[in-house]
Amino acid sequence: TVGADYLLMLDDDHIFDVDRTNAISDRYGFVEKLIGHMENDPELGLVGGLYYHRGGECRPVLMEEINGQFVYLRDDQIQHTLQPVDVQGGGCMLIRMKVFDKIGASPFEPEHEYGTDFQVCMKTKKAGFKVMSDTSIEIGHIKNERSIVTGSNRHSHYAQTLDNSDKIRANAVMGKIYADYKADIMEYLGITDMSALVELANQYQIHQTLFKEYVSVGDITGYYKNSGDSYLARACFIRSEHNFKQFDEFVFQTIKADYPGVGVDFGCGAAPVGFELCKRGQTMYFFDVPGSSPFEFLKWRVKKYNLGHKAFFNVKPISETIDYVLALDSIEHVPDWEEKIGWFADMLKPAGCLITNFMLLGDITNQEHIFMDHAAFMAQVTKCGLWPINSALFQKRRDFDGNDTKKDSFL
Repeated sequence: TVGADYLLMLDDDHIFDVDRTNAISDRYGFVEKLIGHMENDPELGLVGGLYYHRGGECRPVLMEEINGQFVYLRDDQIQHTLQPVDVQGGGCMLIRMKVFDKIGASPFEPEHEYGTDFQVCMKTKKAGFKVMSDTSIEIGHIKNERSIVTGSNRHSHYAQTLDNSDKIRANAVMGKIYADYKADIMEYLGITDMSALVELANQYQIHQTLFKEYVSVGDITGYYKNSGDSYLARACFIRSEHNFKQFDEFVFQTIKADYPGVGVDFGCGAAPVGFELCKRGQTMYFFDVPGSSPFEFLKWRVKKYNLGHKAFFNVKPISETIDYVLALDSIEHVPDWEEKIGWFADMLKPAGCLITNFMLLGDITNQEHIFMDHAAFMAQVTKCGLWPINSALFQKRRDFDGNDTKKDSFL
């Protein structure tokens, strides 16, 4: 009725001069920029800018839908350009008026289940229009105490909330990875019934009773080689438990997807993590006991997915050619762990990293865990020049000769 082409929604607690210069700034041209996106794409129904929550974890008010659940975008998903989203925050939102013709008379309903921004974004997409955000437009968000939340300072305002976006995303991503992993194991073993897979996995307990006999003759390698297919079936369940999913998602976030890296997966077994990295374009050197069922399955799987040009088995890399070493559920199983850590350090490039969950393990009752001394491990990694970034990430450093650099790091 007003003859407008667009409706702009803008909260009054936003600020555009986030540096508080009180000077003329092109930041105030954001409306023209949003309208320009609309004029360039007639299918674009809703577009907004980037701002952050002023409480909790100060997340970007942009969301994606994963299996019917909405989760906040991570920092590494912010492209600082025009990008598709499933929910654009209603604090800065430009809507094409033609969208309302398709939506009907009630674009905004009582917020019993979903807020206004959820409602209008979902209805806009359902009507056949695109929903996007120009994340090059960053808007400050004024807190109640008159401080401004921006992308560069939001972590200083961080406070833990009950938001579970990271957990939902990790479960969705890792759920798909482990579903494919389990399906491939069943295909490799010729098993079509899940109960049969469980029964085979349980048979590993019989083999475990022989562990001390193998240790007594110094043949731990033989123990794993002779474990049979029950070892692979067991790995299908052990490695896909929820606690592993969260750690594995940490690995995938740590290793840049767009970095053409070279990694080592030591004691890899069936290598669900290393294999996934290989699928994503990483070159991987896999190390494990030749002839063991999980390792043979891995070779079969690499062949199935035509990844032979990216995967090498028990082939030792040249010193200082490796970006990262994965040692997941492996260090605690080897008697010569000190030597292996030195080997990791030798293989890594300067600023390369060892990624391991060893410091997070606490299962001292598992007889296969022949080494569980966390203090000794920390002493050895630092002795070898691997310095802890956190409890799972150890970076190769050369502080003493001044050549430490992160320029070529995968981080």
